Amino acid sequence: MVPAEAGVAEVWNYLTLVLLPDVALWRWPNPNCDPRYERLLGKPRNVFRRHWWRAHLLGPELTMRMREDELVQIVERTATLGGDPRVARAVAAAFLHAVDTQSIEVGGAPTTLKRMQIMRALAKRVLRMARVVALSTLNDEELAALMAELAELTLAAAADAVDGTVVPS
Repeated sequence: MVPAEAGVAEVWNYLTLVLLPDVALWRWPNPNCDPRYERLLGKPRNVFRRHWWRAHLLGPELTMRMREDELVQIVERTATLGGDPRVARAVAAAFLHAVDTQSIEVGGAPTTLKRMQIMRALAKRVLRMARVVALSTLNDEELAALMAELAELTLAAAADAVDGTVVPS
């Protein structure tokens, strides 16, 4: 599907309500039988539309490696992180690299890395940076380096919050 078609609510209405209603209701049941249920209609939170947008924005590889709430931090901020595919991919890639290659230890013992907290903190850090740096004007290398630095700072802050240290995993 091309982006022009993806922007038309009726396309998503047809896919959801005519072609695949059983799949849509299986994924997002409508217990109150609300005819305005946004997961079934062609609105931005439509069950199929949001998956298409994620794959279009981040690509299938990054999308498959991220969890639901982590994706929401990027994709549902369409005016900022989710508005530029290059920025969105750079944030996602830096986040995944950071959580895949590092962990936090407290007193020499590994702790469970709370990925969602890391992603939320990283998204906030990137949003603050975006107020002073036009992220979309950076070339790919500069953008990747900046996102990697912000991810490192986010992990370090998370470790500091629990009196821990960041270590390679």
